[in-house]
Amino acid sequence: MALRRGGLLVAVLAAVLGAAAGARAQAYVACFSAAALAGAEREVARLPAAPPAALVAACAARCASLRHPLSTLQLNGRCGCASAVPDAGGAVAAARCSEAVLAAADADAVALFYSHHDPTERCRLSNLGPLGASNVEASYNPGRMSFDRGQLQLALVGTDGARVHTADGDALYGLWQWDVEPSANVGALRSDYDQETKDYSEIDWEFINGGAAEQGPATVGSLWLNSYNSGTSYGERLVKPAAYTPLTGGALSTGGFRTYTIDWQPTHVSWKLDGSTLEHRTRGQRMQWQAWDGPKDRIFEPPSKPMHMTMSTWSHPIEGFGGANQGATATRYRALRRVLCGAPLPGSADAPLPAWLGGAGAGAGAGVEDAVVTPPVTGDAGGGVAPGPQPPSVLERQDSLDRIIPPLLVAAAGGDEASLRLGLGRIALEAVAAVMPVWLEAAAAAARASA
Repeated sequence: MALRRGGLLVAVLAAVLGAAAGARAQAYVACFSAAALAGAEREVARLPAAPPAALVAACAARCASLRHPLSTLQLNGRCGCASAVPDAGGAVAAARCSEAVLAAADADAVALFYSHHDPTERCRLSNLGPLGASNVEASYNPGRMSFDRGQLQLALVGTDGARVHTADGDALYGLWQWDVEPSANVGALRSDYDQETKDYSEIDWEFINGGAAEQGPATVGSLWLNSYNSGTSYGERLVKPAAYTPLTGGALSTGGFRTYTIDWQPTHVSWKLDGSTLEHRTRGQRMQWQAWDGPKDRIFEPPSKPMHMTMSTWSHPIEGFGGANQGATATRYRALRRVLCGAPLPGSADAPLPAWLGGAGAGAGAGVEDAVVTPPVTGDAGGGVAPGPQPPSVLERQDSLDRIIPPLLVAAAGGDEASLRLGLGRIALEAVAAVMPVWLEAAAAAARASA
């Protein structure tokens, strides 16, 4: 098989990066048409020509460095980044996706990846909608829960509120997204969060319209972000409108439907508003904040137990949030979207990897010139290089790898051997124990393919 300039170097490098960056693996989610993702992609760029494995690694690394958990890729090297979970209805069947891509490098099909810590787990869209009694259950006060044309409504009357949760079980890590229109009534408090019911682990978005919060007065449209692991808080933050309205074009959270997202991994938790990062916390980060019982100082640990989506509306007059004298108020939800990984939940759609990226039954990039090494993205039996056990240090060093990977791939694609050697040396210092066995095997496979 003829290799383009730098093709062998990029192919070998892709296998190295797949092992070294296993802590933030690029797990395949689904294939979409470009039109279905219009408006969701940000930071779009064209990557240098390279085999699919190298493109996947470079695009995922680029998006992770920009704190976007989703990356989109076309075979022509068009790489986009996103934080919004797309509508599953826009997904393209895997066979049609591969046919379109293999017919022309500029085909309309786009592969979507999620930056997930475990390369052996498959990730998938698991969206809920239209919302109804089949996918949302009441935790208490079912009379305060209602549905209207596929939307969920939670009512607060005086101090009488409600809590509901998704009905399809728990999941460990992933991307969790709500489209919410909070009530604007002064004193009303709503929460949207991932919750583990047995040991009080959760990641919260809370919507506050008044009262004396721990960190000062909460004006209408304020947000409250926090995270608990096994009953212990690991950081709470009051976000007043002035801090987030630059992300919403000046609009308050109470001014209509907005998209609220939690990206949850063992390495970090991110809170995203309308696709932009509002708060990002990494494991091991020092967190200091003011709580009701005094100042706190802890090292951040993300929750580590399976959780589910919970929505609630309530009042807390003891803490000054009020709500009891404001009359009836309602919060509306029109969509719940998720990217989940691991064992499929009931009813979720699990899409196979397309053939142009070395999917099952396609061999090493069948039909794609110079696809020497298949990307180690899901653990599929598709001829890919299976990553070995990852040492714990890889997680802590991922941010450093994110800075190294993009320029290194550019150097490899252009045949710049001096820069390539320098970059490989830096990667060796970061994760030599993890990458060396895979590197040697990939080099041997690439040499055989080019003979």
